[in-house]
Amino acid sequence: MSRIGRALRAFIKHWPLWSALIACGILGLFLILVPAIYEWKWDHGVTRDIGIALLTSAVLGATIHVYLERDIAKNAFEGAVGYFLPDDIKEAVRHLSRIDWFAEEFSWTVDIMRTSDPDIVKVTTQTRKFLRNITNGPLSIRSTIHIDDWGHTERSAITQCELRSAEIKKQMRPEQIEYKADTTVYSATDEVKIGPGETVELLATGIEYKTANDDIYFAMPYPTKNAEVNINAAPDLNAQGGFSTDLPSNKHPHLNRYVHKGFSFPWQRIMVRWWPKAAVTDGRP
Repeated sequence: MSRIGRALRAFIKHWPLWSALIACGILGLFLILVPAIYEWKWDHGVTRDIGIALLTSAVLGATIHVYLERDIAKNAFEGAVGYFLPDDIKEAVRHLSRIDWFAEEFSWTVDIMRTSDPDIVKVTTQTRKFLRNITNGPLSIRSTIHIDDWGHTERSAITQCELRSAEIKKQMRPEQIEYKADTTVYSATDEVKIGPGETVELLATGIEYKTANDDIYFAMPYPTKNAEVNINAAPDLNAQGGFSTDLPSNKHPHLNRYVHKGFSFPWQRIMVRWWPKAAVTDGRP
């Protein structure tokens, strides 16, 4: 949505307030300009001072309202809910009340393929997030990816880091890939502004080389709805997925897909575990 569209939506939502502020601003300008143009002396500047007061009130009301509205709601939530909670839980409540992004959709796809080395597998991970700005103002965001490098002959690599919105598309540039002390690889797109109530899609793909009996984790940095993990493994590997803190998940009856139906808190983890299938001797004569 364009800035004009966002402004129009905000005006319609709070039209009585904005109408009063606009009227005060127009009247204030009128009371300032008319005495100046006609050089009024008889009112001793009172009319001009009233105009300045009205114009100042309109400007302050328009600028402060946007920021004050969310703060009042947040403080009311903290006061009402936190009052009934033990002190050691109140900080967690305050943290949740300051959340700015919500993942309406989240999927993590893990492909585990064999390599020429029987002890090493190639693990390709793909993340896809649809985030909504749940604040009352625009926020800056970028797509990021940070993966480990395990020191094998084949090294970890980032092949995609992308951000998409209704009006913007950003992709990582080669110079934005950082190799940190030969242990991790990091990349990020340029930062963009996303308006209140708008969504942005973040995509990232990374490749790691790990042992044939191993696992991999991903921590979800945002509160998430119906997080899912999809697993594609080589035919001679067993693989399964799950969620941290014993979150319940539903496995697809035909696919190696796991979905947590409901809400996940920030930094809860998704896990994928794989191991070689046991060799079975052909017992036929």
